[in-house]
Amino acid sequence: ADQGKKAGSVAAFANMVNSFFGSGVLGLPFGFKNAGTWAGAVTLVFIALTANYCIKVLLKCQDLLQQERKRERARRESGEAEEASVTGLDENDDEEYVPASYGEIGYAAFGKWGKRTVDFALCLTQVGFCCIYMIFLGTNLNDIFPSVSPATFVWTCFVLESLICMLRSLKWLAPFSVMAEVSTVVGLLVTNIYAIGNLLSKVDNGTTIDRHGVSAFHPLTYPMFFGVASATYEGIALVIPIQRSMEKPKDYPMVLDRAFVLVTVVFLVSGLTSYIGFGAETQSIITINLPDNYIGDSVVFVLCIAIFFTYPIQIFVVFELMEGWMYPDGEGAGEDAACRGQAA
Repeated sequence: ADQGKKAGSVAAFANMVNSFFGSGVLGLPFGFKNAGTWAGAVTLVFIALTANYCIKVLLKCQDLLQQERKRERARRESGEAEEASVTGLDENDDEEYVPASYGEIGYAAFGKWGKRTVDFALCLTQVGFCCIYMIFLGTNLNDIFPSVSPATFVWTCFVLESLICMLRSLKWLAPFSVMAEVSTVVGLLVTNIYAIGNLLSKVDNGTTIDRHGVSAFHPLTYPMFFGVASATYEGIALVIPIQRSMEKPKDYPMVLDRAFVLVTVVFLVSGLTSYIGFGAETQSIITINLPDNYIGDSVVFVLCIAIFFTYPIQIFVVFELMEGWMYPDGEGAGEDAACRGQAA
């Protein structure tokens, strides 16, 4: 990434939130259908707290590696190990603080193969998410515009995404994150409004909540919720790259906490509202429950915009790794967008 273009806390917050607002949120109502209202809500909060705690442990590992770097640098400069002891980070040492990558943490824990395994897992995960995004875009845009084939939409989006991905820093991706977040909120809001309208129409016809198919706990299908909820927090791989892009990396824990609170509240409200509204009719992808008219098509189109602008954030970590492989000494990686073009 371009180290000369650092992002502030607001840009980092926008990128962090957008990294979680992927296609997984569209399957969350179906997850609540499998778990139940109370069971799903408690489990989602538990998963959020667990993920947040694990990320904090990861950030602590970064601090330990940074302290070790300073010790090694002090030893080289002084030539005496006794005088190179460093007990912590200087509060005003932001310029020297360069967060370690996932691979560096893997190397510190398990050596060369630890780094290779972590880097491979990250690439596989993020490329997988982005492939899902492309399939989502091609399929849903074809439903709206049947005269154009899904392959045409996929290749068109691929070319446009490749151009956006040549941006050198997450700082410049922040405006796209904001557009994606606004599109997601609008799409989920309209979906929830329609779900509430569906529920009210059922109540007017004398249908009770129990007969509507809503319950607090489904023990037989409850385990399926873990997979759906875990996939919803699909921005975990962006945690360190976003911190590395910040002007003040030490402010990141606060940014992270606020992002987790916001996305968890949105997930809870949106997932529960859609499930309660559609009840037993809740589909695996909530957009299937929308009417087959201009309202449903408009919501799907808005969500496609959100997914389109989420793609560059998700693939950023892969490009960052590929730059490291192509420029192991860091020479040339920040001079132009050539390596981004090769990676794209």
